[in-house]
Amino acid sequence: MERLLPIIDVLKEKKSFLITGHIHPDGDSIGSQLALAHILKQMGKEVAIINNDPVPPAYRFLPGSETILPPQANIPPFFDAAVVLDCHEGKRLGEVESLLKRVETVAVIDHHPAACNRSESWLGDINFIDPSYSATGEIVYELIRKIDFKLNYVLAVNLYVSILTDTGSFKHSNTTPRVHRIIADLIEEGLNVEQIATLVYETNPLGLVQILGNCISTLKLAHEGKIAWTSISSRMLKDKGLYPEEIEGEKIIDMLRSIKSVQIAVLFRETNGKTIRVNLRSKNGIKVNQTAALFGGGGHPKAAGCTLNESLSEAEHKVIGELKNLLSVREQ
Repeated sequence: MERLLPIIDVLKEKKSFLITGHIHPDGDSIGSQLALAHILKQMGKEVAIINNDPVPPAYRFLPGSETILPPQANIPPFFDAAVVLDCHEGKRLGEVESLLKRVETVAVIDHHPAACNRSESWLGDINFIDPSYSATGEIVYELIRKIDFKLNYVLAVNLYVSILTDTGSFKHSNTTPRVHRIIADLIEEGLNVEQIATLVYETNPLGLVQILGNCISTLKLAHEGKIAWTSISSRMLKDKGLYPEEIEGEKIIDMLRSIKSVQIAVLFRETNGKTIRVNLRSKNGIKVNQTAALFGGGGHPKAAGCTLNESLSEAEHKVIGELKNLLSVREQ
């Protein structure tokens, strides 16, 4: 892990840090940010965690989550360093990207495949980007071991949720022997894994479950049943009294992907009249991050996303059209 040494040097030498991650944060983004912030605070550093979007309700039990600030917060005018976690593209930071102008050095820790092979296009002055890791939280764990920092409950619970969620509860192909060894180490810090699973996956508001039912009953199929998609409109959220950050969508899209014939599952979410979040999942080695990249998004080969400034119907037409092309080329 010699490649981590330049980032470790930054952590040791700098005094004030801005920590951030991608828009619409997931469990890996939140968990890895909170873990790194905890380490830095224990080292006596000044730390501000700033995210473009609120912490999803499922992760608000994590220690330190209440300290995460929006970009509009009253923050220091300058930071010695920024650490960007679970993201390596400025456009994926939302409004936080402009705050990096206040920073002397930017370090990136990410496990997503590089959006471009040209390192000069990456966000950081120092970049550690390695898709062989299941989650960014797994890289943070390696960093902890490298600097010989003692593992504790706060670090363990944040990193556990980070890895739990990005491995799909340890059922995705990125669940390696190394992942299980790390998880065993984290559990030994006294984690109640049943309670964590309940908090992450089983505390849904009634309205969310009702929306899930509506999405399943209105799903659409294309390309001989190989593509399945459904959508959530802003009207549906309003009618159920839900906020966009309460809809992670994993349960919905996993249900679509579970259909025997389906190779690609898509969830469209309308956050306002002209902004559509798109989540893509696939099976059988189909690389949906290629399609996400066509619309300015990215992610993993089998789990990706993008945002379109279109109406819901226009977004569906464009994305499903490209997915049909993707399958057609693959089938030739």
